[in-house]
Amino acid sequence: MHPKSLIVALVALLSACCVEASLKRFIVVFKSPPTIESVKSQIAPWGGNIVHAFTLIPAVTIELPASLSHWLKTIKDVDYVEEDEGVHALVDGESEEKGYVEADIL
Repeated sequence: MHPKSLIVALVALLSACCVEASLKRFIVVFKSPPTIESVKSQIAPWGGNIVHAFTLIPAVTIELPASLSHWLKTIKDVDYVEEDEGVHALVDGESEEKGYVEADIL
């Protein structure tokens, strides 16, 4: 194999590995409150870690390789899973300027 071809192949392989290992955050809501240790023991072998444990709801935010997100729903007692995304709020007066509709939050 030509040295240039080998270098190109190695760069492509390393790029694929880095993309595969990229972590995403997910909120995992359970049917009943889990112990943090039980969640850790289930996600650690897959490269996951707990970022935040909620106190008012039985849920945790975890980081996990993006390619394994489908696996989260198979964890015992999981009610649902959603990707952790940013939430934005409007300051009074911004809604008309940006075309948003005002609404009261109950």
